[in-house]
Amino acid sequence: MKQLIKNHQKAFYAFMIFNILVPLTNIAFAYSIKGIIDSGMSQNEDALTQAVLVGVSVIFIYAGLNFISLRLRNKLVRQIMSRYKNKVFQSILDRDYRDFSKEKSGKFISVLTENMKKIEQDYLHQYF
Repeated sequence: MKQLIKNHQKAFYAFMIFNILVPLTNIAFAYSIKGIIDSGMSQNEDALTQAVLVGVSVIFIYAGLNFISLRLRNKLVRQIMSRYKNKVFQSILDRDYRDFSKEKSGKFISVLTENMKKIEQDYLHQYF
């Protein structure tokens, strides 16, 4: 995995930063809910209005950061899979041509399609 990420460090670190910021907005939302409850209990309408506005803005920030995080994750997985597919395809091309006559071509096609989908869905999407 390190070898696959090594070539995509910028995308990986950008994803990690946004992936850290998303839970921080959850904490900010919890504090904004606390502010709404506190201002409601004290019956201060101005503070309640301000707390609701802060809560709504935190929700929009959360939605934006979550959207960016998901986009960065999908982009990173797509880049890693593209590089991995190229490595597998190159290893198939580097094999001796006699191996192609001995083995069925369906095996090579299966490696490039089904196994790659399993790696992407079961491993990379779970990892990120």
